[in-house]
Amino acid sequence: MKESQLAYPHELCCGCGMCSNVCPKNAITMKRDSIGFIYPKVDERKCIDCGLCLKTCAYKKSNLSTSVLETYVAVSTCTELNKSSSGGVFAAVAQIVIKSGGIVAGAIMDFVDGKALPRLECVSEEKGLDRILGSKYVQCDLPTDAYKAIKSHLLAGRKVLFGGTPCQVDALKEFVKGFEENLLTIDIVCHGVPSSTFFNSYLEKFQQVHDCVVTNYVFRDKARYGWNLIGSIYYSKGGRTFRKKVYGNEDSFYRLFLDGDIYRESCYTCKYACGHRVGDLSIGDYWGISKEHPEILSDNGGLINPDLGVSCLLVNSEKGRAFIAEHADSFSLYPSSYESAARNNGQLHSPAKRTPLRDMIFDAYEDYGYSGVETLYRKSKREGYTAIIIKNRVPKIVKRCIKKVLHTKR
Repeated sequence: MKESQLAYPHELCCGCGMCSNVCPKNAITMKRDSIGFIYPKVDERKCIDCGLCLKTCAYKKSNLSTSVLETYVAVSTCTELNKSSSGGVFAAVAQIVIKSGGIVAGAIMDFVDGKALPRLECVSEEKGLDRILGSKYVQCDLPTDAYKAIKSHLLAGRKVLFGGTPCQVDALKEFVKGFEENLLTIDIVCHGVPSSTFFNSYLEKFQQVHDCVVTNYVFRDKARYGWNLIGSIYYSKGGRTFRKKVYGNEDSFYRLFLDGDIYRESCYTCKYACGHRVGDLSIGDYWGISKEHPEILSDNGGLINPDLGVSCLLVNSEKGRAFIAEHADSFSLYPSSYESAARNNGQLHSPAKRTPLRDMIFDAYEDYGYSGVETLYRKSKREGYTAIIIKNRVPKIVKRCIKKVLHTKR
């Protein structure tokens, strides 16, 4: 397929890499644009114009018709919840698959010389699961042979659990069509994805300001701060390791992500942001749990401690239903409804709205790098920004005052 035919509008390309995996002549590579988002690039010298890339493009051809069968409030009973961003459902499913001799494929984010390298990886041992667990609010790079590697495991008769964004799940299912018997898929309730290049520019700016090297970034540091949108950035300086608290409503990258200002173009027209899911299971945070199901929370005499995280679990296929039924003792499950789960999770009924600020941010980024983004962020979010900073720090200030008073009394 000639490049002019493959290059349909950016809002119709999710960057899943399916086309590059399926090309019989390896004529398609995924290249980054000026913002860092990946799109297919065709080497017309290798292209034989077979059209397979467009014929198998799941994002273009998929007709979503599967409705959610069951909706649950869910918390894992067999895994350490602090390692997961919400209720640990993916971790529990992954442990089950690995213990049965299977493979788990999902996003990891390593750090090399201060740069984040988010990518898909397969693990076959439980000790490797920690790298896959936890939220990563940046688009994962898929190696050119990612789908092929998963298909090879399926052909060998091994069970495979694949967890990813709905567009990645849809692409994989298209790629392995006819060999899905041992494949279990989980799609996440995805808000949208920034590019890894943009995220690394943010990290580079941080390293310049603090004269350090970033060694890790935890978007949801539940072990330290509970179930919310607070993370940690770890960095080394002078032979020592430090940690800085990252408030989601204050930090520039995090806040721009939460506000939907820096997503991939296709995220704003995402066809997967609805009640027709592509995974056998779907998982996300059960935001609004205290309003929708207050009776099950520990504060009201129930068994669920919301501080440890609570998941929304959607069962979308008979395969997913059978898996949950067989392993029900691995979860605390409480029946809910799709309407209740979607009420406080917008991506379950519509895509993120493209904000007026998006073009301005990326224009500033292209012209001035992340320094330009930071400057624009301070100007555009200045309303209420000081109040947010004060609110974030009030608990710490109050704690210090109490400690000082008690020390004085002694």
